[in-house]
Amino acid sequence: MNRIRIGTRGSKLALTQTKKISAIIADNFPDINIEEIIIKTRGDIIQDVPLHQIGGRGVFIKDIEEALLSRKIDIAVHSLKDMPGKLPEELCIGAISQRADPRDVLITRRSFSDISELKNEKSFHVATSSLRRRNQLKILFPHFSFSDIRGNVDTRLRKMNESMLDGIMLAAAGIDRLAISGINTLRFPIEDIIPAPGQGFLAVECRRKDYDELAPVFQMIEDREARIIADTERSFLKTMDAGCQAALAAFGRISCQKINFFAYLSDPDGKSFLRESASFEMNEGIIGAESLAKKMIESGAAQLLTKRLETE
Repeated sequence: MNRIRIGTRGSKLALTQTKKISAIIADNFPDINIEEIIIKTRGDIIQDVPLHQIGGRGVFIKDIEEALLSRKIDIAVHSLKDMPGKLPEELCIGAISQRADPRDVLITRRSFSDISELKNEKSFHVATSSLRRRNQLKILFPHFSFSDIRGNVDTRLRKMNESMLDGIMLAAAGIDRLAISGINTLRFPIEDIIPAPGQGFLAVECRRKDYDELAPVFQMIEDREARIIADTERSFLKTMDAGCQAALAAFGRISCQKINFFAYLSDPDGKSFLRESASFEMNEGIIGAESLAKKMIESGAAQLLTKRLETE
């Protein structure tokens, strides 16, 4: 193993994340030649259509996975939140990095000292490409209005100012990894806006048959608690079988050797939704999340997902 070709999207954030993984490999395996290969995905090419209408976050993954399957690259670095619950049989997640801030952040043109001040705004227009963010924000602030927005972080910040939007919603992890300063931010507590499954994690994907050869590399990237939580959240996602475009949220955190878990699912408009929480033993996260998903399905989640499909 003297060369590793890493597949990545070409955005500034994707490259920053990939270089973080490349640095870990280089520091621990100086004899390995690392090559970063930029792959333009369907999600990057189609910018004028709302994300949930072209397949959700999964459109940023498929073309990179095809490059893996055709052996054009050896591993791929993804934001775990972009990955669907079910992967191609030939592929697997070799490593999960330590979690960055998993919260959602509202970036505003005007400065606010606290989230509660937003309740005093008579009108407030927020742009986001995420139904999950939009619909949970509606619960907190029913008077808000919304529109869709696409593009990388810099593009969205520019659009916010050019279009005179009051704010845009993004993942705090991306803002932190890019070290963006000089902007007004309000970070929402997990209990108010539950993140997407896997938000804040980086995942390294590989061909399943190559895992053993790459295992020493993955061991340097892997974070034990991150893997436990990521597997728990992805168990919920897989059991719900909701797809990357659904308004679905799932988040787990470890406290006192237990996993405290929060989940949310809504219809496209956010008028009907389910919200649940549970606590599992650390070694039962996958089973516990699966059971919670089944409970939500029995409580009406299937109908919410059906409604989603009927409106597309």
